[in-house]
Amino acid sequence: MGRKRRLELVESGQCSSHAIGSQQEETRNAALEEDIPHGATQDDDATEPPDDMVATPANVISRPKRGSTLMRDIWNLPPGTKHVLHLNGEGQPIGPSGATFKRWMGTITRKYYMCPVVPIDWREVPIQYKRECWGEIERRWAIPADKVPLVEQEDWAMQLLGHLRRARRTLLKKEHCLESMSKQEVMDNIPNNCDEEQWKKLVEYWFTEGVQTKALQNKASRGFQKEIPRTGPRSLAQLVAILENETGRPVERAVVYDKAYRHKDGTPVTDKAAENMRRMQELLNAGTQLIGESSHGGGILWAPDDAYAQVMGKERHGRVRGVGFGPTPSGRKAKDVLPDSTTPRQSYASDQRVVELEDQIATLTRARAEDANKIEALVQLVTLERTQRIERDAQFKKMMDSVSQHVRELQTQSEEDAHADVDDGDELDDGDALDDGDDRFF
Repeated sequence: MGRKRRLELVESGQCSSHAIGSQQEETRNAALEEDIPHGATQDDDATEPPDDMVATPANVISRPKRGSTLMRDIWNLPPGTKHVLHLNGEGQPIGPSGATFKRWMGTITRKYYMCPVVPIDWREVPIQYKRECWGEIERRWAIPADKVPLVEQEDWAMQLLGHLRRARRTLLKKEHCLESMSKQEVMDNIPNNCDEEQWKKLVEYWFTEGVQTKALQNKASRGFQKEIPRTGPRSLAQLVAILENETGRPVERAVVYDKAYRHKDGTPVTDKAAENMRRMQELLNAGTQLIGESSHGGGILWAPDDAYAQVMGKERHGRVRGVGFGPTPSGRKAKDVLPDSTTPRQSYASDQRVVELEDQIATLTRARAEDANKIEALVQLVTLERTQRIERDAQFKKMMDSVSQHVRELQTQSEEDAHADVDDGDELDDGDALDDGDDRFF
């Protein structure tokens, strides 16, 4: 078990972004040096017995399994104090505080009365659960406002919590929903720290036909995945923070790939990974590299056409590969420049400022184009409405003319019928008078 790492504490009144930022700069290098060794368990905290612990005969020697992390030191933090959370420019937790924060967030997902496993969609979980979880987070952690604005901190934390909640469901299914078990057996196999009603709803979801079909498809897809990163418990963001601290320069995802997909002895995890590394290195040596903020500023550098993308292919919609949890395609991108190993470290901040200004110009240009498109769409809509109105008016006029013509024809016919009736009546009257007169003569 690794040694216990002391985290930075501040009083609740000292949790401004300025105070946190100054303290982070003083402790960041030391914190990174104390990061967990490669392959360590990253868990120094008290644990509870595992769910599957059973009694064994005294003469049988078996390797004990560790239980769930409890993080009692975080839950029992004295009132009025908070741990300082270190983040990179993308809002990703880094350093020992970041690792501890994510492990502690994992303990929240095991409290069914705070973070239920159902509904499946995190967005459909009632708001009172999320508010309670955020209250516990805000009470114990000082999140730097210069990395995540105060108004966005709750949403940021809930996004991470939803990701960890999904990971917990995956682990529950792996440990308590075996392929050989029937639906009823799984329902009866209720894990610790899980509400019975929630568990039954989750099992019902797992055994629906569509979900089972999707699970089989995903399992088959994972069978083709041969390249698994060997970073151990470290996230990619934590790995990059260490690399930046060592080199004093920002790191792009092609370099991260080269570090993450190697065994402890330095050999690539697969022949395919070795080929990818070779091609990426050739592109880095022959063409361009990326620039960005200096140490610990902006996370992993990436661009749609960087060396990583040229080897691994284009990004899918809505996500960016090789940068860890959080960054999206709409976020910040780095810029291509010719490699220059003599560029001083301070120049990267200026270069990043240029990149940010160019991004702002591009954003404004896109906004103007979008506005122009909206105006054009409105003009087309008004033109279409006017054309349709003219057509409706013409059709109405035509219909009214037809009705008027029909009315006139009916009136004319009626007048002609009336004249004909009058003429017939006169002839009949004369005949009747003559007959009457004839009768009087007899």
